[in-house]
Amino acid sequence: GQADTAQQQATWDISGDPLNDPNRRTRVQKIYWKADGTPDFGIPVADGLTPIRLSSYNFPDRFIRHWEYRARIEPNVSPLADSQFRTVTGLAGSGTVSLESANFPGYYLRHKNFEVRVEKNDGTSQFRSDASFTARAGQADSAGVSYESYNFPGRYIRHYNYLLNVQTLSTATDRADATFYTQ
Repeated sequence: GQADTAQQQATWDISGDPLNDPNRRTRVQKIYWKADGTPDFGIPVADGLTPIRLSSYNFPDRFIRHWEYRARIEPNVSPLADSQFRTVTGLAGSGTVSLESANFPGYYLRHKNFEVRVEKNDGTSQFRSDASFTARAGQADSAGVSYESYNFPGRYIRHYNYLLNVQTLSTATDRADATFYTQ
């Protein structure tokens, strides 16, 4: 019928190697595993940097995630995408990084009253400063990463009672709470 003719015409209009068609794309996405051994595919990842997950140094089964916009560490995160972030050029510049939510593009980890939250970039210089961090070698393990506040040097993202805050570090426990591994 008519549809077959249109399909045949479209096939004839391709010149050269059909696998070289600029409209075709190959995508690869990291797969994570649930505690029960089943795969967790998360959400389809948009173009751009591959999202990461950050596991806690001293609670390796817990990952940074957002829940009702508050940042915390939890095991068995569901939906998985709540624990996926893109490490992007810091909104404040100066060699900093910002952590953008994978499932809420335009939302970043930022501190407000020293509590770490996921909030939408409102374009202000205050937000850019609050959402920018200097990635440092992990305070408890140099193979990990610790995030020092851009506008409050000496304060790091760390978990306390499983909630993320920006605090100064003085004890070995503080340093462990402020160390994460990229996955």
